[in-house]
Amino acid sequence: MPRKGVFFAITPEELKKLEAIPDDEGRKLFVRDVIEDAWDEDFTQEVGMSWEALHRCFGDGSCDHKPATTPLAKAIFGGRQLHSDLTWYVINLVEPAEVPAVAEALAAVTPEWLAERYNAIGPDYAHHNEQDKKDALNWFKGLPEFYARAAKAGRAVIFTVETF
Repeated sequence: MPRKGVFFAITPEELKKLEAIPDDEGRKLFVRDVIEDAWDEDFTQEVGMSWEALHRCFGDGSCDHKPATTPLAKAIFGGRQLHSDLTWYVINLVEPAEVPAVAEALAAVTPEWLAERYNAIGPDYAHHNEQDKKDALNWFKGLPEFYARAAKAGRAVIFTVETF
């Protein structure tokens, strides 16, 4: 069962260390033991279990991990994957230079647009219901401001979730 998704705006030093780790398990442990343990409220954003619905709304409606073609689609899965086994764990990286465009795209999202996109999600999304839509709209609220803070600070953003 998928777990709760969390965004972290990481410092250039943290990014350098994360990218230097040669294996998936080491990167996962670095995220857990260094980045998560620090839990900087200003640079952390939770999205609960709504990450999948939001990703589908921001992109083409699917839940794939392919590189995004739009800034909005980069927000959750569309960046560069730093963990190769996406069936167990995701570390999606939005590079510091891309964060401002993602922030701008998220700022343009209205609750009405998001609800409309949610309603258009295809039948392969098993959790599609009114409560899930309300949850996605609620969890989305802090995301534009989070990305804006990350952009202003010149930070990269990683999205993490255990997907089993």
